[in-house]
Amino acid sequence: MGVNVADGNSETTNIYADAELVAQTEKNRFTMGGRHSQTKEDQSATSENTTVYGKYDYFLTEKWYMLANPTGIKDRFKGLNLRTIAGLGVGYQFFDTKLTKLSVEAGLSYVNDDYKETEDENYAAGRWAVNFSHFLAEDRIQCFHSNEGFVSLEDSKDLFIRTQSGFRLPIFDRVNANAQLNYDWDNYPSEGKNRADTLYIFTLGYAW
Repeated sequence: MGVNVADGNSETTNIYADAELVAQTEKNRFTMGGRHSQTKEDQSATSENTTVYGKYDYFLTEKWYMLANPTGIKDRFKGLNLRTIAGLGVGYQFFDTKLTKLSVEAGLSYVNDDYKETEDENYAAGRWAVNFSHFLAEDRIQCFHSNEGFVSLEDSKDLFIRTQSGFRLPIFDRVNANAQLNYDWDNYPSEGKNRADTLYIFTLGYAW
């Protein structure tokens, strides 16, 4: 979680929080998580978005797995009341060690966009995802990158991509410091809204 407050000619407050829980057995892996970011200037919100997600993985072999993944996204200032996504797919786990983790996923999803002003949309989409993390020095500094994209099967120009990249530095015990860049791209945003969203994040986190 991170909070930044700047006070001068104007008062700006940035709040970012995220959490993820993973439970795994030999054949099953359950993931639940969410993140929320908000920016206020002089007590008035200028950006606010929330994402919640879940994923179930069933391992067919040590490397291959099937998956189901629901997601909900709300972005007030992009005119998006709610984007709901439900998908099925397959994944391949290249590495899953203490030092390095790398997996890729592909599948099909159903996307429903509920907009404030623009006409609502629903469509079938292809999904891809890449998840990578690696300790540059054992228990010292970790780099990470995740990329998830959806492209409409009806119009290949209708796509949106979400990425998270950064470094994680353990401080003491299970507390770590994060420097992170979140970059989201929506090729067909609601009318009058920007395609790209960039968020620079510096937070303290706890892992268990």
